[in-house]
Amino acid sequence: MPPKLAPPGLLRQAVQISISLLSGNASDVLGRDLAKQFFEHLYVRAPSLDKHGIHELLTQDARDGQIQFRTVAEKFKLIDDSAYQTILVRYGNNDALLGKLEKAGPERWLMRKLQRYSVNIPKRLFAQLEKNGDVREIWQGIYAQVGHTLYDKSLGVLIDGNIAPDELVV
Repeated sequence: MPPKLAPPGLLRQAVQISISLLSGNASDVLGRDLAKQFFEHLYVRAPSLDKHGIHELLTQDARDGQIQFRTVAEKFKLIDDSAYQTILVRYGNNDALLGKLEKAGPERWLMRKLQRYSVNIPKRLFAQLEKNGDVREIWQGIYAQVGHTLYDKSLGVLIDGNIAPDELVV
């Protein structure tokens, strides 16, 4: 048993599955059979990982001979971004690009260049940054860092306050 409980979510689920499998009759802990059982429990039998029934859509459609890729694509999201807000950080010499965005608005070429400066942060932390004046809206729905102290090239976004470990895992 680990000394401390794993954070909630996928990590805790993985720990519980491991404990369950290892407390059984696991003769070969490094064997393929045990690894296969682990991943079957974690990914196939875990309903919380397939909230939109994508696995069922794919398997049912495959049996019927017609896979509806468009329906699956509409339902599938690798990362649930509804709890996150994207901000553009000031890094290197992208001030001119951010200035162009603020003056002329988003253009395809400009947004592609600024994409490398985008960072997703939890909305709760975004609200704190906005309240403190660390970020502001430079175009409708597009937020950018105000000063140069919010982003560090080695550490990333620097936020004062407590961040739970599960908020750092997307």
